[in-house]
Amino acid sequence: MCEENVTPVSLAKLIAAFAKAKLEMGKLVATEKANLGSYNYTYADMAGVLGVIDKPLASNGLVFVQSPMVEYKAPGAIVTVHGTLYHESGEYLLA
Repeated sequence: MCEENVTPVSLAKLIAAFAKAKLEMGKLVATEKANLGSYNYTYADMAGVLGVIDKPLASNGLVFVQSPMVEYKAPGAIVTVHGTLYHESGEYLLA
């Protein structure tokens, strides 16, 4: 597990691979709908996002990993999701 907010010194290989992967990514389509009374919008769910990015990332030696984090504070807990983009070289970028 990576330490929080720590990134390798060099990201050159990761960034070059990500630039290539972006050229292979298709268009993300917002297929889900939310209705909040007077405010409505459409969005792409995580399955839709991963469906667009997984293959281009993998073909360029990259993988995006999501990790849930739980922080306990009174009166309950806060759950967040942290993302990390890893390159086969060992370089990674925390999001």
